[in-house]
Amino acid sequence: MYKEENVIFDAQQNFNATFKIIDIKREDIPADSGFKLSCHLHCFRMFFFEKGHGEHFIDGSDYAFEKNSVHIVQSDMVHLLKRSDDSQGKLLLIDFKKIEKENHQINSELFNLFVNTRIYPVINLPFDIFENLMAILNLLNTDNHQLMGNLYLMYKRSLITALLLLTKPYLKTLMNTGEDFGDKFYEFNSYVDAFFL
Repeated sequence: MYKEENVIFDAQQNFNATFKIIDIKREDIPADSGFKLSCHLHCFRMFFFEKGHGEHFIDGSDYAFEKNSVHIVQSDMVHLLKRSDDSQGKLLLIDFKKIEKENHQINSELFNLFVNTRIYPVINLPFDIFENLMAILNLLNTDNHQLMGNLYLMYKRSLITALLLLTKPYLKTLMNTGEDFGDKFYEFNSYVDAFFL
């Protein structure tokens, strides 16, 4: 049996309404039952595994995870996470569609890379890069009461941009992984989207 959570992004018109950070180890999600997350249709997910091990079923394939790895689940992918009891980490949810709609000015090249490119879901990072990403997540998860208004928005946008920029050199597109069927299926879907939707 799976515990399902509906993630609600804040209704207010600010940058905090475009992302949410959740602790992977939660008391209400048993490790042996998996982890199913249902959120906004355009929610992009990045799992940051600090400790532990397990399996992550993403779009029909199983991927093992271990410490210092990042798993990316794009908005149109299905996934199920099974983790050990000692697993620790963070889940970052980003609503890129809301960012685009409200013109929060994330770098367009980064936006297109993470939203419009089929990314291989597993990233193994050097320890120092992973630690930098975790530091950014911790900053995103805290409020800076000294910054107000536009400065606060700029601060949060900068943190998200820094996180995506640090991740970018380690990304692989599915076209580079040898998964021919998935590549052809994705290419077919992109043509359907372009010509019929």
